[in-house]
Amino acid sequence: MMAAIRKFSIGSLRFEEGSRVVLRADGSPTRLSFKEYVVMHELCTTGRLRTQITRNAHNLIYRLRKKLGLDAHIVVDWRDGYRLLNVIEEQDTADHGRPA
Repeated sequence: MMAAIRKFSIGSLRFEEGSRVVLRADGSPTRLSFKEYVVMHELCTTGRLRTQITRNAHNLIYRLRKKLGLDAHIVVDWRDGYRLLNVIEEQDTADHGRPA
């Protein structure tokens, strides 16, 4: 049995595990670099990115905020990195052939 692909909503954006494309509400795609995908995946699945606040980390977060319009969603946690606010994991509503 294959593991389900986890899907997340952040405001009007939709992020799926395994995809480097984030979809906007109007369906338009925004492609993520490999590093942006890794950071976005960590933020969505755990709600935080535990890292030192370095120039490299700051620049990567800055690019994600600008590219995806996440200024109000990604906040600095000075103790251990960054947090993603208002992320919702979408539940799989398909019945997968199970009887009601």
